[in-house]
Order: sequence, then C-alpha cells, then structure tokens
Amino acid sequence: MDVYFRCFFDSRKDACETDTHYRCQTGEASFNYRLLYRLMSDRKDWKFTVQAYDRDFFSSNKILGTITFDLSQAINDVILTKRPLCINKDYYDPYMRKEGAKD
Repeated sequence: MDVYFRCFFDSRKDACETDTHYRCQTGEASFNYRLLYRLMSDRKDWKFTVQAYDRDFFSSNKILGTITFDLSQAINDVILTKRPLCINKDYYDPYMRKEGAKD
C-alpha cells in the first residue's frame, strides 16, 4: 500500500494532502506531517474531513477510509481565549468511544 491522507473543511477546494508513505507493507503508515489552514471565524459549521487513500499509479486511487470531526468546540475555545490550540489525540481522548463499547 502507498498511503496518503487528504483533509478538508466543508468544501473540497481547500483540501490539503500529506506526502505518500510508499510500500507500507503492514498497513500502518508513519507520518510526521502537519497541514496548515487559514480559517475565518465567521463559519457556522466546523466539520473537518480526513480521508485515507492508497495511491495507485496505473488506476484511480482507492479510498481506505474517511472520518469527519466536529471542531466547533475547539475553534470556539480559540476564539474565546485568543490563544492557539493544538488539537491532538489527548484533546479528543475523553470523547472517543472505548474499545469494545457498543452504541
């Protein structure tokens, strides 16, 4: 697999892509990458979509998975405190579904 990620807010025109992790034999790609976006605070919807792809050279790229995050709370924190915010795994851990939990 040759894995890369494509990320965007509510439209695909502002989409950014990571570099490609070539020859990912185990399915566990390794990235040390960040994507920077210029945001205007007058939006009503702060949905952020992350899509994982398998890059193919001789056919169309295959989508491996997609997830959408609601970043409204994080963006409101930034607006309210006027401080930068790092959104990482620790930020979302309390909200994540525990392994084996049912809806």
